[in-house]
Amino acid sequence: MKRKIMLISTVALMTVVPMIVTSTNEVRATVNSAKKTVMHTAIAYDRDDNSTGREYYAYDVVTVDPKKVTIDGNLYYKVFGKNQYLKATNIDGVTRRIAHNAYIYRSSNRRTSFNGKWKLYRG
Repeated sequence: MKRKIMLISTVALMTVVPMIVTSTNEVRATVNSAKKTVMHTAIAYDRDDNSTGREYYAYDVVTVDPKKVTIDGNLYYKVFGKNQYLKATNIDGVTRRIAHNAYIYRSSNRRTSFNGKWKLYRG
């Protein structure tokens, strides 16, 4: 009778432990990664700055390592779980200073307002 109870408790413990390990791996993956939206078509590169042939298109959501990596003087995000790197400028964009006043457009021919303003002023 004691052997039967010991056997049942061992089997129950063996089924619970993999669930605990799986859940901690999922938590670790979400802590070490961030979801980012690709704002411009991006080519994936490897660690040696060579193209892998894979393209990520605009508005694709990609899981990346939040820390940027420098390769040959350029900043890259590492794609989570793959040996691929995307240029940070294709994801974050580039901050620029406006040289002359510019209207804000909703589409190719229709102006719109942003925070109550119809144009962005230079500087």
